[in-house]
Amino acid sequence: MQVFAQRAGGRFVNAYLLPHLLTNGRGVAAADYDNDGRVDVAVSSIGGKLVLLRNTSPKAHWLEVSVLPFSPGAVVTLVLPNGRRLVREVQAGSSYLSSEDPRLHFGLGTATAAARVIVRYPDGTVKRLADVRADRIVGVSR
Repeated sequence: MQVFAQRAGGRFVNAYLLPHLLTNGRGVAAADYDNDGRVDVAVSSIGGKLVLLRNTSPKAHWLEVSVLPFSPGAVVTLVLPNGRRLVREVQAGSSYLSSEDPRLHFGLGTATAAARVIVRYPDGTVKRLADVRADRIVGVSR
């Protein structure tokens, strides 16, 4: 995996070329740590500090789905108003020495809502929500 940092003027450079950021990266996790709808990245290193690469890109519409209880293998489908389907699976332990945010992040672009949110649990249970507005975190309980 490579990590890039944005420099002044919008140029991206390999973060390993910036010694003040990283020394010897070992674990990486993506999460929306500040709940602003933009996925940030945390990188751990051997003998160094944890580095948080905060996403400051321009915002677009988004939705994060928290599947409750935490259910690795659950599949979440968002159906946008135009019929487009976005699909994500709840995972656990997806990275070396780290784990991802258990919430599922969906970038919606210009869509201001999801027409439907469908959660399929590993045991076959299905939960559905309709007309879910964008730019928030929504919990779906079994």
